[in-house]
Amino acid sequence: MSGAGAGSDLIGVGRRLERWRRAHGGRGRRIPAQLWAAAVDVARVEGVEAAAHGLRMSRAGLQRRLAAAGDASETQALDAVRGGFVEIDTGVLRVAARAVVQLHSRDGEQLRVELYEVDSFDVAALARVFLSRGR
Repeated sequence: MSGAGAGSDLIGVGRRLERWRRAHGGRGRRIPAQLWAAAVDVARVEGVEAAAHGLRMSRAGLQRRLAAAGDASETQALDAVRGGFVEIDTGVLRVAARAVVQLHSRDGEQLRVELYEVDSFDVAALARVFLSRGR
């Protein structure tokens, strides 16, 4: 988590942004770095689309800041999915109490799967099915 501290939930960060917007005039004003960092934390958990919509922020701006915050591996993974190829290095996967898998298609559809206490999960198969659905 970045310097945003415990404000990484969508509702909490949304409230902080609303207070800032009321106090500083909203549109056209530069959002402080601390609030951007909190928004990036939310995007890591909720996804860029959901975070941008819920926080009433620019999707493109949030995506740029997420990438600049050191999420190059996530950006590379999304590029690989867009190209139709998904590579997963199982050497870096860790078993965790909770894992979230988010997939985004070219047509804007999203899939979010939350896994709890799972020993293994075939992410590549899920991605193939999701990306090849009849749309």
